[in-house]
Amino acid sequence: MLDFGCGTGLLTEKVQSQVSNAISIDVAPSMIKVLQEKTKSGGWDNVEAYCVVAAHVGQAAPETKAALEAWKGKVDIVAFSSVLSFVPEGDLKATMKFLCHMLKPGTGMLMHSDWPKGEDQPDGFAKEKALAMHGMGGLQAKTTKTITMKTGGYDMPVFLGVATKTSLINDSSSPSNRPNKGRNTVN
Repeated sequence: MLDFGCGTGLLTEKVQSQVSNAISIDVAPSMIKVLQEKTKSGGWDNVEAYCVVAAHVGQAAPETKAALEAWKGKVDIVAFSSVLSFVPEGDLKATMKFLCHMLKPGTGMLMHSDWPKGEDQPDGFAKEKALAMHGMGGLQAKTTKTITMKTGGYDMPVFLGVATKTSLINDSSSPSNRPNKGRNTVN
């Protein structure tokens, strides 16, 4: 699993015991530092955390770039919540391509939740925006809809998007093997 825009690792923390490997990335060094401390204190040997801008992985530190390149085409799930709204418009296409390239061909799934478009969220998500972003990465949309979640006694609208990677999409440079720290598969 790739936790994109992981922050301090709330999602990573919830799923790390349920997946073989978790790769967590965020642009904020302070957030990654918190997650790395959690990883160390929790003994999560299946979690890797990197401070990197997804659209600019090629400019990352050599060890970060190499580690992420090694995962290309091997990730089952890319998950994120309320992140795409913060990606600069000029970085959206490269970000979506990066996320797509990380997914396994044919079975990889991208899942995201965001604020739905509305009067109070004019830049929020609607089906058209999600389809455009999925298309930037070469992904095929499976679900794009707004649901209502109950939280703290309140109804909260949430936009959900799910897309899959259906083909290799220029992943020919992906390494064929990746050491996975004693685990069998990437989840």
